[in-house]
Amino acid sequence: MPFKKGRSGNPAGKPKGKINKYSYLKEDMLFAYKKMGGKKALYEWAKASLQTKEVFYKELIKLLPRDLTIDADMNVNFKWEGGNDTLTKGPE
Repeated sequence: MPFKKGRSGNPAGKPKGKINKYSYLKEDMLFAYKKMGGKKALYEWAKASLQTKEVFYKELIKLLPRDLTIDADMNVNFKWEGGNDTLTKGPE
């Protein structure tokens, strides 16, 4: 049965203009983030130990797009050395 033009595929779905529960959750999380110190507190927590740094990076990865294309002419390599982030220039 084909859809009729101008009709929703789910007429019993969320009413137009109603905010979904995830929008409320996002708003509440941002409020708590600001009350807990915002960027500075997050930075201090993330660098506090190797364990918190690992948790931070795992959560950060979840926020990044799954498919990421980078078109760049750079000769820089990222190197992980015992918990220290260092950028080293690649071979020329």
